[in-house]
Amino acid sequence: MDLAQIRTRISDLASRFGVQPLEVELGKVPKALPEGARVLVRKGRPVLVIGAAFDNHLRAEQDYILASAMLIMDYAMRRRLLFAYTVSLSVALPLGFISGGAIASGAPAWLAIPVPLVVWAVCYVAAHMARLRRFAYRVDRRMVEVMGQPLIGMMLDFDHRMRDSRPGLVGAALNFLTPHPSQRAQRLDAGPVATVM
Repeated sequence: MDLAQIRTRISDLASRFGVQPLEVELGKVPKALPEGARVLVRKGRPVLVIGAAFDNHLRAEQDYILASAMLIMDYAMRRRLLFAYTVSLSVALPLGFISGGAIASGAPAWLAIPVPLVVWAVCYVAAHMARLRRFAYRVDRRMVEVMGQPLIGMMLDFDHRMRDSRPGLVGAALNFLTPHPSQRAQRLDAGPVATVM
């Protein structure tokens, strides 16, 4: 794996998609990411870390991984994912006031305090999941626009294989948070995807 070649490919893909190229470095990528790549945010800037498993994929699959990472980070960094916090806090704050009132009325704190925290966590995960799904659908649509219709089958097959090979709880969480390739295929067939907030 040659870092200079990967940087050149990232630069070429970034110009094709009209996004900023990601900084890239070689490093360790968890086994839960069999794609062999992950994005870290350092000092407010995304860095794409390429691991050894990246070499196990075909060139077209590697380009798909690189382009997907750039597109997702382009959407994410522009919007900062505040949506999930806003949605979850708007539900949890009123419950916090209600819990405070319940405590003032004599309800035990051990009963009243966890409720808004649990509601906040559930709402945050749900809002974040909706956001990640919208990002995935937007990335799919953009990939097809730039790289063409024949790419659909390859990218969905690749993602299906990656889902099946993600081990452990992290892999299960990633599979839960992201849409299944069959859902993505239906979305691509259905027409335009709603604009990401």
